[in-house]
This record gives sequence, C-alpha cells and structure tokens, in this order.
Amino acid sequence: MHITQDTFINQLASREGLSAGMVRQTLKAAERLLFDYVSSIAPAEELTIKLFSGFTVQRKYVPGKTYSRGMFQNIQSPEHVTAKVSLSKYYMDQVNQKLFDQ
Repeated sequence: MHITQDTFINQLASREGLSAGMVRQTLKAAERLLFDYVSSIAPAEELTIKLFSGFTVQRKYVPGKTYSRGMFQNIQSPEHVTAKVSLSKYYMDQVNQKLFDQ
C-alpha cells in the first residue's frame, strides 16, 4: 500500500471536519519549521525533534574522514549531517497489538 500526501491530507481533513486547504497549509508550515530547525542549528550540535507521539526526527553530525582500507583507499568523506525518523518501541508495540490482537 502506498499512501500519497494528497490522500493523507484529504482523509485527515474529512476526519476532523476541516478543509483540505487548511490541512495542507498547516502541514506545509510544519514542514518549513522542521526544515528551519534541521538546517539552522550549528552542525556539530545534535538535534532531536519529537514530531508526534512515538515519532522522532534525529539529526547527527558526521565529521569528515579519509578512508584507507580495501577498495576505498584515499576516499574523502566530507563533514555532513544525517537525519533519520524513528518510531518508538511503544508505538510499534501498539501497532502490532492492533494488527495481530496480541
């Protein structure tokens, strides 16, 4: 199953009795705010954003490195940040409980 952003917005709007435009505008504002947080804080500072209950966005600094082993000899990796979204164990347990009636 693949759920598009439009489908998600329309379903959210109909469940909450809101217009799809209002939901879309709110989610776009949240997206811009999330991007501002991730891109404006000093690179070496780790960042954790608890987006929703059970959903967390984490940003981590990775310093530059030169690889010198095997086929990756003399490859330079520039400093950068990585970001990942994770789900809490509690959230996943709730999903599994609902799916499998455990």
